[in-house]
Amino acid sequence: EAELARMLGERLGRIQNTKFTTGVGGIEPTGIITAASLGVTTASATAITGDDFRYLYHSVDPAYREAAGAAWMMHDAIVLQASLLKDSNGQPIWAGHLSQGAPDRCYARPVGINQHMDSALAASNKVAAFGDMSRYKIRRVRKVFVKRLTEKYAESNQTAFLLIVRQDGNLLNAGTCPI
Repeated sequence: EAELARMLGERLGRIQNTKFTTGVGGIEPTGIITAASLGVTTASATAITGDDFRYLYHSVDPAYREAAGAAWMMHDAIVLQASLLKDSNGQPIWAGHLSQGAPDRCYARPVGINQHMDSALAASNKVAAFGDMSRYKIRRVRKVFVKRLTEKYAESNQTAFLLIVRQDGNLLNAGTCPI
């Protein structure tokens, strides 16, 4: 049972992350990337620069940019590319942290890795998000419900498990685009 709980928890977490990142709304949550406004489009569809990150940083209202929840979110492949970038003055935009458990920083703000963000630079891909991440709200109606179904597949000597989760998510936006 402990192994099953671990596996279900991981599977549920990955599904939730996908929906809370890129969900389209309606019968699923509106993902943070879906709800976010377009801040900056890069000059090249296949490359990013340190200046692109600075423009994205300043495309967010200062009230959200300076909030405690302000952070970056990117796929790990984009984090790698961004960690090598320098600004127009030749200074690294990235600050890796040597202390264990501390996130890397880009322009003094923490960077969160989200494997459900776009991982490749292409014309329509949204490869980085910045803003007050605390403005994205997730509502859970009840606790996760797991039911063991022993009779459903009894004739084939199997046991089924039913997992039910009721939740939704959306970005709180008062018209000033927090992300």
